[in-house]
Amino acid sequence: MSAHSITEPSQRSKWVAGILVILYALVTMIPLAWIMLTGFKSPADAISYPPKVVFEPTLEGYVNLFTTRTRQTQEFLANNPPETWADEIVRQYDMVIVGPSKFGERFTNSVIIGFGSTFLSVFLGTLAAYAFSRFKIPLADDLLVPGLGRPDLARLQGLRGDEVDVSFQRRLGEHLGRIGDRIL
Repeated sequence: MSAHSITEPSQRSKWVAGILVILYALVTMIPLAWIMLTGFKSPADAISYPPKVVFEPTLEGYVNLFTTRTRQTQEFLANNPPETWADEIVRQYDMVIVGPSKFGERFTNSVIIGFGSTFLSVFLGTLAAYAFSRFKIPLADDLLVPGLGRPDLARLQGLRGDEVDVSFQRRLGEHLGRIGDRIL
């Protein structure tokens, strides 16, 4: 009799699982590698169709990201030779670097807005969830219907979005005693 265990995986199943994990990791890394490679493409190569897999790498995209440029006349360009490798890159387009870009400020602004709006949403959602769990709120069951006002989510539940909206509007109208009709 062999000592086969139903709880301990066999050596073969460990190998298969390892190979599957490695394959999954490689497939998952392909989009990240594509993003990194696109950073080293010229603007024309980055948006070319069909996408270019083989290309001549350049730092032009990073120069464009981190510098502010302006166009100049041929006379100005001839009288002022490029001083750095970044100047040589922008001179291909009859431009000169006039200073750093505002990338850092704009990125910081985006991070602040992103984290701030996320924090505010979670905070207000937590307060609302507490209110729904502790207090008697009129129409609470209707307000907590997942997919309310979102036909795409309602369809996942087997409901038509317009049915959910009409049902909610009818109940809200009954609850409010048709206040809207009296105001108009």
